[in-house]
Amino acid sequence: MKNGVREIAKLAKVSIGTVSNVLNRPEVVSPETVERVNDAIQKLGYKAGTHKQRRRLALCDNPESA
Repeated sequence: MKNGVREIAKLAKVSIGTVSNVLNRPEVVSPETVERVNDAIQKLGYKAGTHKQRRRLALCDNPESA
């Protein structure tokens, strides 16, 4: 099974939204939670998909398309 946000959330005992915030806006999450999520990411060997990275870059280059 591919490790993803759901598996990270389950291991870190947080919501999927919290995992998303840690990945995209860590400043809005408590340092303790960021640490738990990052530990889960390391344990699972999670790597964000390149298609997601390209989409994020495209949105940054053209914010009106969002």
